[in-house]
This record gives sequence, C-alpha cells and structure tokens, in this order.
Amino acid sequence: MSRKGRIRTRAVSAVLASAVLSLALGGTAYSLGSAGFSPTTGPTPSATRTATASSTGTATASASATPSHSGTPRPTKTPRPHPHKTVRPHPHKHPRPHPHKHPRPHPKRKPWPISLVLRTVPELPGIELSLDGTDYTTGPQGTVTVTMEHDRSGHTLKLLTSAVSVRGHRYSFYRWTGQRDPAEAYQTTVTDLPWRADHTITVSFATECRVAPSFTDQNGARLDPASFSSVTLRSQTGQNYRLSPLGASYLPCSAPLLDPSGPSSDPIVYRLTTLTTQDTNVANDGQQAFSPVTDPHPVLIGYYYDLSVTAEDAFFGAKAGRDAVLTGPDGTSTRAAFSASGVATFTHLPRGTYSVAVHGGIGLTKTVRVSRDLTASMQVIDGTDLGAGAACGLVFVLAPFLPAILRRRRGRRRPTEREEPTSG
Repeated sequence: MSRKGRIRTRAVSAVLASAVLSLALGGTAYSLGSAGFSPTTGPTPSATRTATASSTGTATASASATPSHSGTPRPTKTPRPHPHKTVRPHPHKHPRPHPHKHPRPHPKRKPWPISLVLRTVPELPGIELSLDGTDYTTGPQGTVTVTMEHDRSGHTLKLLTSAVSVRGHRYSFYRWTGQRDPAEAYQTTVTDLPWRADHTITVSFATECRVAPSFTDQNGARLDPASFSSVTLRSQTGQNYRLSPLGASYLPCSAPLLDPSGPSSDPIVYRLTTLTTQDTNVANDGQQAFSPVTDPHPVLIGYYYDLSVTAEDAFFGAKAGRDAVLTGPDGTSTRAAFSASGVATFTHLPRGTYSVAVHGGIGLTKTVRVSRDLTASMQVIDGTDLGAGAACGLVFVLAPFLPAILRRRRGRRRPTEREEPTSG
C-alpha cells in the first residue's frame, strides 16, 4: 500500500473511532489530535446528519472531504477528462425532434434581426412590392432589403408592378425564385414565407424589345417595305414570330434562365426564315440572324435577279416575236418588247418561279426558276413557218400517191402520140 493509502486508512479509522466513542459517552464528540482524543463542541455527527437532511431534503455523507494526516479534511479533486480521449457522437444515432413538440425560444432572449433581399432580373428600378401590407420599391440596382425581427410566423409577398416599359423595352412578370411553395412560382403573390434566416427572393421579368426593320437586296439597294406581305422569324427556342414590315413591332428579346449561380437573363437570337413578296419567298431560310438587344434596327436582305428572253423561228432560226410576257408567282403578268438585238429583259425580279410566253407567233409557254441572272430561249412559229409546214405536210400526205398519179398522166399522153402518124 502506498503512503497516501495508509494515511487515508488511518484517517477513516480515526473518524470511526471518534463516532463510536461519542455514542458510548452520550453524544459527546471527540476529535483525534496530537494529544489523543479530546471532546469537541458543536453538534454531534448524528445531529449534523439530521440538520443536513432537514435543510436539503436528502442525507449527505459526512466523509465528503478527505482528511489529511493532521486531522483537518481537505477538498477532493475534480476528475479531469483524458486529454487524448474525446467523446464522439454515434455515427448512426442522431437525436430527432419530437413531431408535436416545437422548441420554444428562451423567455429572456430578445429576437434578432433577419434581412430579406428582394431583387429583379434584369435589374429594374422602381418595381413595387408589398410585404405583409407594407410597400417597398427597388433601387437603381433593382434590389431592396427588408429587415425585421426573427419570428416563426408566415409572411405574404406580393408583386405590385407586374408590367413596366423602360427605354423602348417592355417587361412583364415571369416567375419567382427562392419562395417556399414551388406551386406559387408563376403567381404574383407568394405566401407562408419564413422569417428565420437571411435569404434572397428573385423576381424574373420577360423582356420585349422594339424592333423596326429595313429591307435591301443582296446588292444593298433599298426595298419598299410596303412590297412585302409578311416577315417570319424563328427564335433560338424554336418558336416562330411574325414581324410587321411597316413600322415597329415588339419581340421577346431575353429569356429568364435558372443557372446554378442564380437566375439570369439570356439574349434571344432570331433568324430570318421567310420574306414574302408577290407570293414568293426572297429570303434564305435561317441564313441571316440578329438579336433585338444589340440590333433593334436590323437590315433584312431579299434576293432579286434579272431575266432575259430571246425568241427565234422554230424552222429557220431567225429572230421572231414582238414581245415577251412574264407571269409571276402571284399571277400578275408583265410585258417586255424585244429589242433590235432580239432580247426582252425583265429586271429586279423577286426570286421565284415564272412562266414565259412570246407574242407574235405561236409559241410554247416555258416555266423558269429565277434564282440567279438567267436567259431563257424561246421557240416561235410564225406565218411563214405555218405555210412551209403545210406544204411539207401536204407533200408528206401525197407522197404515197404520187407514182400512181404520174403513171395515170403518162397513160393519157401515149394514145395522143400514136394518133398523129395515122392521120398524116
């Protein structure tokens, strides 16, 4: 046994001996000193236990402190945790909150401020919103911050400005991002918003831009907008839009997107699909593209070409015909006279399919596709050709009968030659 153990054993033995003597001597308590046992004043150990039990409600042990070798008790040491052994929570056991018991805030703890940031995409100043009946307006950066004390009740947010026009652009409400109920994303009012932590709610707007187009041909020559009946565009999302050739129109020019970093706005690109004039399309489908965000005045290109018509005699190859008649895709006809060189020219024709005929004889109608500068050659039959053709046809029909006709004529001439000698 160590020295400390022996001292502790002696002290306990001395205390027990003092208790026995006090009981034997009628309640007088003795303490073990340097001179032996001596009576001590004050309450006995039994009285001490009684007083302690009556004051605290529970009996406490009298040997709560370890006596030293001198007889005076000394306080016990508080056990310290091991420096290298830490208590870790069980990896698969997590405390679950009671489904019907909600933690209550401390009655003496004051609520703390919670901030809600409301932002618009794109950044729009002057947008009005209402939170629990209080109106707020976005600043120059399209944001407004609302700060209130922490609570556990639901709040209602309403968009008051759902459409606005700014600098030739029209903005209309599209959706919310950051609200609690996903079913309310496309409604102007969201409800049951928590107010427990700082967060951001974004309201996205669809943007329409004013577009005023102009028109030229492939060589840069200006075209009359009134000559076009329709203009059709196709966006990068695959939707088709009709653009008015006269005046200005509004087209969606940005599409709200949900990126991992947050809502954003992406410009829309359009491609020209049809440019219709005289019932024919003069545009190359999908070749020309523009974005209304960067180009609100696009120059749309149509393709126009020249057609030259020549006519010659079908039999003799000579120049023939007085003029040429051109019928367009919409059924309208245009006449052009042949020049001294025998050429009739139609200039600046919209690209398309045409029918060509020649007056001044009998000619066949010819269909031509005008997609470049083109020359069409026509065959014409005039009166001379008709006479020659009739003669040739007559010869062709009478050719089988010519030998018989010649023999008959010869037979008639022979008797006449025989009669002349007999009469002389």
